[in-house]
Amino acid sequence: MTKTYADDQQLLSELIGRDLASVEFVRDYVQLRFDGPQLTAYSWPTLYDAGHAVTRGTAGYCDALVALINQVVSAVTLKEGKELIIEWENDALLHIDLRHKSVTMPEAVMFSLGDEHKHWMVL
Repeated sequence: MTKTYADDQQLLSELIGRDLASVEFVRDYVQLRFDGPQLTAYSWPTLYDAGHAVTRGTAGYCDALVALINQVVSAVTLKEGKELIIEWENDALLHIDLRHKSVTMPEAVMFSLGDEHKHWMVL
């Protein structure tokens, strides 16, 4: 069976209602863990909170991502080949550009439910 865009969106919807458990900064990517599911972003996310954009390299970026711990995901939107947006109940938005020029891996994002048989990647 061939995987489709709808399959990707459905798999990502597993994040809705889950709270962020941890944020791990690794050399050139960031991992967001949700007590099982894990999202690895090789394209550094931009966080929009209270009308302000916080990007990697700006003061407070790491603190802003860590502040999402214990926040609950309210929506996930995948715009195929363009962007992934995670919305939180506190009105913060996490935007991951899937076309980002500085992606260091062939994938921009990798998502896992924690089940070895269910993985999702953006190439």
